[in-house]
Amino acid sequence: MATRPYIGHYKGLVLSHNMRKVPKLDIDGNFYVVLEKREDLNSGHYMSVIKLKDNGSPGYGIFDSYGLPVSKDISDFISRVEYFEDDEDNNYTLSVIKTSNDFQDEKSNRCGAFMLYFLDHLYHIARGRPTAKDFDKVSRKFTRNPSQHNINLLINHFS
Repeated sequence: MATRPYIGHYKGLVLSHNMRKVPKLDIDGNFYVVLEKREDLNSGHYMSVIKLKDNGSPGYGIFDSYGLPVSKDISDFISRVEYFEDDEDNNYTLSVIKTSNDFQDEKSNRCGAFMLYFLDHLYHIARGRPTAKDFDKVSRKFTRNPSQHNINLLINHFS
């Protein structure tokens, strides 16, 4: 059953082309739901951009059930909001982890359900402070390609 442990970290629904206007995610665990227009399907696609707790270095997780390359809008958001120090004392790199496998069929309209399933499990195991390791662990619950297994995960979770 869905529990919604992520609710306190939700910072809003953003159209992908408006990512350049939203404030940075300054607290580990905070996230945006991003709606990207899909011209090829004449519809939209839900994803999430999550600020990860990652050993003191800034990090982001991008959940996309289609496993598509990161859009320019999301890349620009991450580049814009993170400040990089170049001196020896404060040198760090930005860690970005994303789902690169297609968990759902391209004609499926279940991207929102996949994202909510992912967020429920991620925030449950991470207790509100997800790491890249947590992100990867939850991603591995799905098969690499669209399958009945993935659909059954959603059905069992939301029933």
